Amino acid sequence: MTISRSLPIILSSSLALLLLPGCPSDDGDTGADDSETNGDDVDTDSDTTAGIEVDDQMILDAVANYQSDFTLINAAPQASGAHAGGGIDVNIYVNPVAEDAYRAVDPDNLADASMPVGTIIVKEHLDGMGGVSASTVMYKAEAGYNPEFGDWWWGVGDLLGGSLNASGQNPGMCTGCHVSVSQSDYVYGVPAGNQTP
Repeated sequence: MTISRSLPIILSSSLALLLLPGCPSDDGDTGADDSETNGDDVDTDSDTTAGIEVDDQMILDAVANYQSDFTLINAAPQASGAHAGGGIDVNIYVNPVAEDAYRAVDPDNLADASMPVGTIIVKEHLDGMGGVSASTVMYKAEAGYNPEFGDWWWGVGDLLGGSLNASGQNPGMCTGCHVSVSQSDYVYGVPAGNQTP
């Protein structure tokens, strides 16, 4: 079974997450420098490894209404040390299948964690007025899709506008930053004191 066939099943349960070039930690540590950015792994149609396919359009369809279909995790904008070069605030939305697992990740006390297959995380990059200037997305694919980086698919683009600038197993610097939180399944989490109820 491929992701493109199983994704609609997951969508019926409602989905949600991820990152931009310079994929930053949300605690101020970039974890990587710009020298790691390259376009070798960028694919804007679909990405296949070990026979497992992730269809970019399916992800775009899943996140088309993320602001109403997913849960906003942070109560106040979360500082990001790396997204868009660092020093910006982000909003983090997670689809229902992953909400509990994502909320359990404590960025101040990282522990073993595992996001369920079908997890989608969207990060909105906010401008100085609080508007969305860019966005990133993470999708947890089936085991074997991207074993080096937790089977995550990453995308960067205008999610509200339905377009991706880069996507795949390692577009830009996403994995360079997120590898520092591999223990928590490559996600940083949001402190409990800044989570929505």
